[in-house]
Amino acid sequence: MEQARQNFSLNRSRFKTNGDLLWGMQFLSEKKFEQKIPRVRVEDAEKITYKDAKTAMRRGILYLAALQAKDGHWPAENSGIMILNSPFFICLYITGHLEEIFTLEHRKESLRYMYNHQNIDGGWGIDIESDSCMLSTVLSYICLRILGVEPEQGSTCAMARKWILDHGGATYTPLFGKVWLSVLGVYDWSGCKSIPP
Repeated sequence: MEQARQNFSLNRSRFKTNGDLLWGMQFLSEKKFEQKIPRVRVEDAEKITYKDAKTAMRRGILYLAALQAKDGHWPAENSGIMILNSPFFICLYITGHLEEIFTLEHRKESLRYMYNHQNIDGGWGIDIESDSCMLSTVLSYICLRILGVEPEQGSTCAMARKWILDHGGATYTPLFGKVWLSVLGVYDWSGCKSIPP
């Protein structure tokens, strides 16, 4: 498991999504899945027979059936938008429930997720494949701080802070970011545009 984590971290600039690798390993292990249908290998220019196609299809169906949850759905990660976790962390923090809800292991994995999806320039994109933007970078930086990462600790937090400052500062975040900054009390509500009900 740790080897899979390290492999993802090392290749994070080539493969942005984790493909549910760890979840799949755990799920298959819990179900004691063992693939008994042999793999079909087809060489270049080799004719694919009906039998080969049927065997490959049966192998795939058996594998997908093993990944299906008891209620019929296939659990999967939602590794798209980077700003979805931030309001959750902020709400837990301001209500004083962060310590009670998030164990050290939860924090470690949340930080690992953020570290793995930080762009080389120090920021985060609106989703895991986008260029860095102010909104995602500000909210991710806030999460790092809420989760206990010091501003100068390690390169991740320092790089994010530098990206924010180099691009004009946190006040350049759009309204959604300004609202969360105001909720935290670090930005005046008068700087937020009115939001109609």
